[in-house]
Amino acid sequence: MPRQVRFFIVAVVAACLPAIVFVHLSCDTALQTYALDIDGVHGIPLERLLWRQGVYPITGVFAGGAYYDWADEAYRSQWYIPALITSGGRLIVSGRSSDDGVAAVITVPRPELSILDVAPTAGGALGLKGDFDGRCVYPANATQVVVIYVDALGWQRYEWGRPAMSNLSALGPAPAIDVYPSISVVNAAALVTGVMPERSGVDRWERRTMRTGVDNVIDLAARHGVSAAWIDGPRPPVTTATGIISLEDADGDGTTDDEVTARAMAEYEAGTRLLYVHLRGPDRALHASGPYSNRSLAALAQADAQIGTMVRSLKPGTLLIITADHGGHDIAGGKGEHGTLLPEDMIIPFIARAC
Repeated sequence: MPRQVRFFIVAVVAACLPAIVFVHLSCDTALQTYALDIDGVHGIPLERLLWRQGVYPITGVFAGGAYYDWADEAYRSQWYIPALITSGGRLIVSGRSSDDGVAAVITVPRPELSILDVAPTAGGALGLKGDFDGRCVYPANATQVVVIYVDALGWQRYEWGRPAMSNLSALGPAPAIDVYPSISVVNAAALVTGVMPERSGVDRWERRTMRTGVDNVIDLAARHGVSAAWIDGPRPPVTTATGIISLEDADGDGTTDDEVTARAMAEYEAGTRLLYVHLRGPDRALHASGPYSNRSLAALAQADAQIGTMVRSLKPGTLLIITADHGGHDIAGGKGEHGTLLPEDMIIPFIARAC
């Protein structure tokens, strides 16, 4: 085998392997705003420090002679993984402590595509320029842009449900990374602003309103005379000054995704140039019965059918973007959750293509 070929193969394999990153467990004063009290311990979540230092997605942590499988820790947790760094630099994970001051963190390769790329790609296709942290990944001039946002469709969940998602799989999604915490309000803001959570101000569950001076592509479109809408069910996870269309479950079938799909198609036919379409079914199924249950498979199949309905109605000159806000992991009790630095929470599908 030629030396150049051997080198290429080694480089490709190395790029796909997990890596160990050593992290100094300092109680960063800039992170004090995120401090929590869990089981009588006050400290900064380890995941916040890792996110700030760019150490993610993660699958495990070595500290104090112990190994913590992050999926196992997440399985036993609700909302936050109880891993805190105290003011003295002590790491406490699930009641066990380490005074080493350093942790070895196992990471997996991070995709180049990002949820932050959606807004600059959508805006760029319509001639809208903003101060984005993300980048335009599909330069195009489009008459209309449709962004389909499938709640909780993580990459691993998509791969598992691919046999039931023929419409989506035919479009050839690529993996992308979301932002932390991997929850809807934070990543919905990222979808429309294209900026990091710390910059938008929507950086945790309790914060839904964007910081003054932070723009979003829907309001940007309105100021430039470009019609735009975010179509959703009750209580959308994003706040903009204009363009939010919130629908009720008119037919009483337990979901608003059918109403959202129908309204999206009507808005598209009416000429609305920028559409964000939020399908919630997969997230509801994840929380109720876990990410890989029969109910979840049915929800993925239903979302795929709605994607197919919308895609078949698109006309030439339309830019289509499909992505998610987060994935999900199993928790005790046969249910599902998300919000962590786990790859199953953070890695999502991403499609950008012209029709």
